Amino acid sequence: MAKYDLHIHSTFSDGQLSPYDIFRASKDLNLETISITDHNTIKAYEKFKELKNPNFGPELKIDFDDINYYKRIDDNQYNDWNNVPDEPRETFNKLGLPDAEKKYLAGIGAQFDSEVIYHN
Repeated sequence: MAKYDLHIHSTFSDGQLSPYDIFRASKDLNLETISITDHNTIKAYEKFKELKNPNFGPELKIDFDDINYYKRIDDNQYNDWNNVPDEPRETFNKLGLPDAEKKYLAGIGAQFDSEVIYHN
């Protein structure tokens, strides 16, 4: 059975292990796939790019520059709910954010897939 941990935080965020220690621990735990999901930083990714491929297991030939590590939903930040792309706008509508902004707030910032895409 494959073993995965797809939600790990390193010391670059609020985790307790460095990226290197995470990779060593994942080997010790026989994890086949891991994902470092630090908050608001890509420092662990930058550190990962400095590391050499592991010298255990099969030889890996991976072009890390050909992998999409993170893909934004949109490159824009909007200040009008009508311009927000459909999927996040529908989610924000279900949560009542546009109504709450109109009734109670002088403005709001809304985050979707780890990116602020609306701010007013």
